[in-house]
Amino acid sequence: MQVRHYDPSKVHNFEILDRYFMVDILGSKFYQISPICYLLLKNEINIHELCDKYPKHLITEAQEELNQLYDSIAEQDFSAQEHPVMENEVPRIVSTLWLGISHKCNLNCAYCFANEPRYVGEKQLMSKDTARQAVDFLISHSGDEEELGIIFFGGEPLLNLPVIKATIDYSQKRGKKKGKRFVFSMTTNGILLTPEVFRYLIDKNVSVMVSLDGTKSIHDRYRPFPDGSGSWDIIWKNLNAIKDFNKYLTVRVTVTSTETDLLTIYQNLSEAGLHSFYFTEVCPNSGAVPVFNDDQISILIRQYTELTDYLLGNCSELSDVRLNTLNVVISQILRPVRRYFCCNSGIHSFYVTPTGDFIPCARLLSDGDRYHIGNLNGGIDYERLLPFYQNNVLNKLPCQQCWARFICGGQCFGDCFVATGMLNKSDPGVCRLIKHKMKCAAALMGKIGGQAALIEKELAC
Repeated sequence: MQVRHYDPSKVHNFEILDRYFMVDILGSKFYQISPICYLLLKNEINIHELCDKYPKHLITEAQEELNQLYDSIAEQDFSAQEHPVMENEVPRIVSTLWLGISHKCNLNCAYCFANEPRYVGEKQLMSKDTARQAVDFLISHSGDEEELGIIFFGGEPLLNLPVIKATIDYSQKRGKKKGKRFVFSMTTNGILLTPEVFRYLIDKNVSVMVSLDGTKSIHDRYRPFPDGSGSWDIIWKNLNAIKDFNKYLTVRVTVTSTETDLLTIYQNLSEAGLHSFYFTEVCPNSGAVPVFNDDQISILIRQYTELTDYLLGNCSELSDVRLNTLNVVISQILRPVRRYFCCNSGIHSFYVTPTGDFIPCARLLSDGDRYHIGNLNGGIDYERLLPFYQNNVLNKLPCQQCWARFICGGQCFGDCFVATGMLNKSDPGVCRLIKHKMKCAAALMGKIGGQAALIEKELAC
């Protein structure tokens, strides 16, 4: 039996930690395959050499397996799904608002993208009236969406706790009348996260993320108070005063250097009792902390491989993997959905400044009025959003030929803009790292997720 010729624009294959995978590019599906299948796909060894290494019946089984996979891939049709994206008709449904509840902050983090005069420098707080107006706008522009999101953002959101409380109460009352359900979330530096505040947030079903950079030395170096003193000890004092805090919150780790490897950071946070955390590489900022260069990206790729190898040897179930950076990708693999955009910002999700102005994304605040798209009084100018809607993987040149495009959705346009001045110009190094995280996630799912034979049995349905 021969393996039918396949279109390389539809299939990609890779190996990681002695595990082999094939990716259905258009369907965003991952299949764990045998070493023989991998060799057949690579086409670097002829059938006679294969017969010298493997029994003939195993080779035949591998050929049949690949042909079945090709048949399932060939039958897919995504033209109806792509049509609305290619039409460039900007949707006018809003499902999430990021509320710039506070442009003040009680820390002076070196890498904060908000370290620009037009953001933290204005030191504004959102008023109750503006927050209520934002809630009304969200409800009235949400169409048939039943679940709406409000993200309290800063600066440090807890510097404006009274308005947060008023917004939650108002949203729930208005939502009940209009048949809408609200989901709240917040990222905080933890300085004001007392047991009383935390209990209030949990009682109101607010998802809480705390910024905590891995180890005390790293954290205090990059996340000091304005007087230069460290903040690590105060944050941990607050967390330790909260009963079972680790069951309810997630930690965000901004990775600023390759000097302390990712495995060390993972082990340090795990030993501290944390159950859930994200690793996020430092994004383009005011320049105080440089982003990773190509050599450092290569080091991070090696460190992610080492961390994945550790997790494979120490976790018996996917729930044991505490690194949500990989868990999110695993979820995307388990429930394959085509992504045309990196996120919903500028499409269904918008940032509201303390004064009620709309910006597609908080990352674009420091650029004057270039990306000002309206306000709560006059609404959103959807014509100005066309560049964001056009900035999808079907149009972006770096993405059009990438095997990971419909899983990734394209690199964060906020990062692209700050780094290059262009929304659609991706950083090749960051793309390499994103794709490697997908490979690590596939390895974890294939081994720990009970899918050691072939992932396609669940995914191809």
